[in-house]
Amino acid sequence: MAEFDPTPRRALRKADAQSSEPTPNPLAAHKGSSNADAVKPEKSVKVKIKVPKSLRKDLEREAQASGVSIGELIARRLWT
Repeated sequence: MAEFDPTPRRALRKADAQSSEPTPNPLAAHKGSSNADAVKPEKSVKVKIKVPKSLRKDLEREAQASGVSIGELIARRLWT
């Protein structure tokens, strides 16, 4: 192992950056989330609920009259 040299070195100046550029940090680009995480489209998910039979039958009739599924009808009502 080399001996410690106690003689002081000259301080780096702005002009020295051309001769000894900083090394890029490859981990800095991968930390945290990316832009793709922020722009995800809405996804449909399943939700399981229990409702009275009379309400379910009313929803079935209304969905059939509208030409949509019960799930779509409920989603529209929840969304608005």
